[in-house]
Amino acid sequence: MDTHAGTAATDPPTDVAAPTAARRTAPDPRRRRQRRLVWVPLAFVAVVLFLAACERLQDAQGVAAGGDHTCVLTSEGAVICSGAGESGQLGDGSTVDANRPVEVIEAGAGPLTDATAVAAGATHSCAVRGGTVSCWGAGSLGQIGDGSFTQRTRATPASALGLVDATTITAGANHTCVLLADATVSCWGDDAAGQTGSGTPGGTTAQPTPVAGLAGVTAVAAGANHTCALLADATVSCWGDDAAGQTGSGTPGGTTEQPAVVAGLSGVVAIAAGANHTCALLDTAAVSCWGDNAAGQTGTGSPGGVTAEPTVVGGLSSAAALAAGANHTCATQADGQARCWGDDTRGQLGVGVTEPQNQASPRIVPDSSL
Repeated sequence: MDTHAGTAATDPPTDVAAPTAARRTAPDPRRRRQRRLVWVPLAFVAVVLFLAACERLQDAQGVAAGGDHTCVLTSEGAVICSGAGESGQLGDGSTVDANRPVEVIEAGAGPLTDATAVAAGATHSCAVRGGTVSCWGAGSLGQIGDGSFTQRTRATPASALGLVDATTITAGANHTCVLLADATVSCWGDDAAGQTGSGTPGGTTAQPTPVAGLAGVTAVAAGANHTCALLADATVSCWGDDAAGQTGSGTPGGTTEQPAVVAGLSGVVAIAAGANHTCALLDTAAVSCWGDNAAGQTGTGSPGGVTAEPTVVGGLSSAAALAAGANHTCATQADGQARCWGDDTRGQLGVGVTEPQNQASPRIVPDSSL
């Protein structure tokens, strides 16, 4: 069939169609006014919501930094996020970036109002809410914890029988773990290296699952693909990827399938996990680190290789708090001054060198005690 010929045969005469088309496309001033009347209040609402989000940031109670996004917990129980949003990790119902804070919305409801803790992974985020947990963002590896492998752009409850007493939460690259009121830990998400503690590495865990053989936990920290727990007896147990010795097994390589006590470590009061290294704050105010040391992030004094066993970081005499980035570490001292070590190729240590480079020993962060 010649479709062009058929179309021509059914077209109305041009002298009839032209006036009709003109009547349909002619602008109507009343519609223009109506559109303006609609957009003005919408713009006003957007401004009000933005200002409200900014005001809430002035009363932040907690903060979590993900791969390329950040989420803040407010005193009102809301969660405000900004940064990359391509996977829905901002939780505002969209998949676009936001260079200003946006409010996390609950699936099928309004903004969160009952969050008590927040965590951010590479492309997903989670919040503890009255003992339960809701997550949003990438879900292809089970990060949401709702039993699916689906991306969620709004806060979605993580489904699990008995997960009603979560107290704190931590997120690795693509997995999440929560500390429960009974001092046990449940994890979900990517388990390729055994980071969820399932005991059978190589797959995914799509909903919260208890980590077997772990009790008396007081804190939990997740690295990129490994997890560590601080126990009530002031020791540390780790599991997951051990390619760089980050679980403290003493024999780097492979995976640590189930929680294993880090040998030679005691008197621990806090822990922090970087991408592939781990550090512990001791009751002596010293810091001990192990794992990947390619950028000097374990603070041995010389960058390169791995630190297979916990090693005390030199140059710290009164550490009071500890934090780890992907490949660098920082500690604050009793006098409020911060010292950092590890990867400084982009100035992340804040030590003010003119040509940033790796620092294998703690360096003072200028003006950090202000």
